[in-house]
Amino acid sequence: MRGCLFSMNEKYIYTLATQMKRNSYLIRWSTSFPFNPIEVTTVHNNTVGGMRLSSSGDQIGIITADGWIKVIDEANH
Repeated sequence: MRGCLFSMNEKYIYTLATQMKRNSYLIRWSTSFPFNPIEVTTVHNNTVGGMRLSSSGDQIGIITADGWIKVIDEANH
């Protein structure tokens, strides 16, 4: 696990998971019981280092282990 954060409206929890030297995934979870995953998105074909939510809450920035920066539009995700 590389990160965990709430959406600005606290409707979702996002986790960032990575397989050793493999794909990395952004997982959107429900914040209500039973806390099931809603959507899994492959964000990179290698490991990632972490993620941050923008100050507006509209975007999630992800840094990869091989130097890329990915931006996910949380508002339309």
